[in-house]
Amino acid sequence: GTADGITINVGTMPSASVDASITEIYSDDGIYTFTLNLSTGKPLIENGYLKIEFDEDYLLQYATIIGSGYAKDGSGTNYIRYRRTLSGQPTSIQIQIQNIRNPLYVKETDPFVITTQLPNGNRIETKNTNTVNITAGQLLSVTAAPVGGDKEVSSITSYNFTFNTEHDIPVNGQIVIVFDSEYDLSGVTTGGNIDVSGTGAPSIDSKTSNTITISLGEGATG
Repeated sequence: GTADGITINVGTMPSASVDASITEIYSDDGIYTFTLNLSTGKPLIENGYLKIEFDEDYLLQYATIIGSGYAKDGSGTNYIRYRRTLSGQPTSIQIQIQNIRNPLYVKETDPFVITTQLPNGNRIETKNTNTVNITAGQLLSVTAAPVGGDKEVSSITSYNFTFNTEHDIPVNGQIVIVFDSEYDLSGVTTGGNIDVSGTGAPSIDSKTSNTITISLGEGATG
């Protein structure tokens, strides 16, 4: 007789982790390097593959591997695959990848998914790594001053806010200004540009008792 077929499942790596040299949101002058450390139960043989899947908000277009032993074999919008060019069958692997663009906003990324493959592309083992917390940039040279220097108590006056950003603010991006709780913002008009002017075609979207949210219809550069 004929026995039923057996489904062979992909294995699970004992460990895999990713360390990001910079966790701040992307900027043009940043150099972003990722170090991948993994321990496999089954060795990665010569001409076998290492596939790395990223959170969809990373940009991988310019990614390059540091050092020798692995050649880029293929890539997509959220993954890179490398072919091992060295002999030997390691079960402990460390590689570094540079020139990866971080996401453009603060978030906790999805875990990276690491998969080893045979030369024919069949999967050997896979593992989800840690996530990465993408952090905010810093505003520079921030000042706030009443127009005309009017600091008299209970005066109704305008304020100038000036600052430089590390990162461009995209079209329809927002600026949030938090005031001391003693300010009275009840007279500020929302839903347009009646009570706001400046760089980027600003308009006041909303407010609370001590916060004003402003949208930049044309964006702004740092």
